[in-house]
Amino acid sequence: MKHVRKTDLIRLASGGFDDGERSDAEAHLEACEACRTALAEISAVRDLLDEWTVDAGSRDVWSSIEHRLDAPNVVRRRSWRRRVASASRIAAAILLGVGVGHAAGRLTWTADVAEPAPMIAVATASDEQAAMELGLYVFDSPTPAGLFAMVHDLTNAAGGGEVTP
Repeated sequence: MKHVRKTDLIRLASGGFDDGERSDAEAHLEACEACRTALAEISAVRDLLDEWTVDAGSRDVWSSIEHRLDAPNVVRRRSWRRRVASASRIAAAILLGVGVGHAAGRLTWTADVAEPAPMIAVATASDEQAAMELGLYVFDSPTPAGLFAMVHDLTNAAGGGEVTP
């Protein structure tokens, strides 16, 4: 037995059904206790909502809205002192950031530039073999020249050349 949908029960309680739909739903309601109970609950809620009145309040809001719409728009400009103070705060923050960055760079700078940067991880031969089987390229050199060589090899491979790791 197919029950009446909740939306149809709501329409039935509010009188939104035409005669053909109403007769089908009422025929089902005669045989189905669950649908009759649901319809009774929906009708009770609808009756409560019909009794509910909303106090609009004693204040007329529209007159205050019209008054604000008719009032001239006054643009308040900040004084030049406040504008200069804001700009100086921004400039101070930028200078502080640049100064801290410069100091951090100076403190971490090493005198021996010829020494290469330490590698984070070193790929073993088995790692390289696994990467090659997966079609990945192992990047050996952390220098800009090494990066250029890798990009050059990859673009040649895309053009039909052979990749040489």
